[in-house]
Amino acid sequence: MMADCAFEPKNIVASSVGVHKNEKSHQLDSHLGGNQTFNDTIYGTAFGQNGLGNKLYGSRGNVSNLTAFVVQNFQNTFVTPDRVVIAATGVENHQEFVDLVNEKMFFTQLPTKSSQRTPATYLGGEVRNLTESSSIHVALAFQGADYKNTLPLLLAQEVLGNSRRSGRIQRNILAKNAFIDGAQAFSTSYEDTGLFGLKVSGSASHVFFVLILGSTSCFSCR
Repeated sequence: MMADCAFEPKNIVASSVGVHKNEKSHQLDSHLGGNQTFNDTIYGTAFGQNGLGNKLYGSRGNVSNLTAFVVQNFQNTFVTPDRVVIAATGVENHQEFVDLVNEKMFFTQLPTKSSQRTPATYLGGEVRNLTESSSIHVALAFQGADYKNTLPLLLAQEVLGNSRRSGRIQRNILAKNAFIDGAQAFSTSYEDTGLFGLKVSGSASHVFFVLILGSTSCFSCR
């Protein structure tokens, strides 16, 4: 029953897709703003409009392109045995449980080969989003490391300071500049690569003056 609900593409009918498209398009508006848009801009600048550079929630314009066929094609492409995890608790006989899964569930009907994924490539660049807001958000980011080699960058993040712990950023930036509201280091790591950098937010007039003196740009990723 669970497998039928989760994996069977023929259960996705056009009418259901239409109902949920309308619902999700309204929910998307709440996501496409603030910090999420800022993060999407950073990744899009660093990696281009593919791979890690794709928007996390997607764009509103793509909602109208979703059809039952698109959903079914996505399932057939990405829902493969090597991406499926089955977990259970309270199982007394592990082998019996495995045998039941093999017998009752139709995983043998799923595509056996995953689609080929293009590794993320760091590009770098710069982008500025001009608004009339009284505050400004700035990121200075660099290519990081994949998840297997991220420990040094995580340590550097702790030393500099993040949302959980104060560090050199708080002492050297926040304590000395009253017009800066927040500053933190960030480090993200994925299978191919990652990003490491600093985020700063504060008064638009003061921060913009600092950017000119320091030759640093909004959403800068180099």
